[in-house]
Amino acid sequence: MSQQKYRGPDGIIWSVYRVRPASALTHLPSAFRDGWLTFESEGAKWRVAPVPDAWERLDGATLERLRLTGEPQRQLGRDMPGIDQVEQFTSKTTASEAGSRSA
Repeated sequence: MSQQKYRGPDGIIWSVYRVRPASALTHLPSAFRDGWLTFESEGAKWRVAPVPDAWERLDGATLERLRLTGEPQRQLGRDMPGIDQVEQFTSKTTASEAGSRSA
């Protein structure tokens, strides 16, 4: 899984990673069905969809502007139906894929 970190103008360090939902999760809002970027810091999480091309190469200032176009989450992963299950599934799938590649 690609991940970037950057320091925002307020000094907060953000981790940014892409989430790819399982295709069976049709109850997601249409903008999120092809995936989204998650911006996560201590105690805060934002989601941005759609995922821009080559997001992995964006600098910190551009990532910060992109984050501000997204949706802040009031409680980590709790206010969008199915997001917890998607992120858990994605994490398990990514971990199992990495394990099968190293075997």
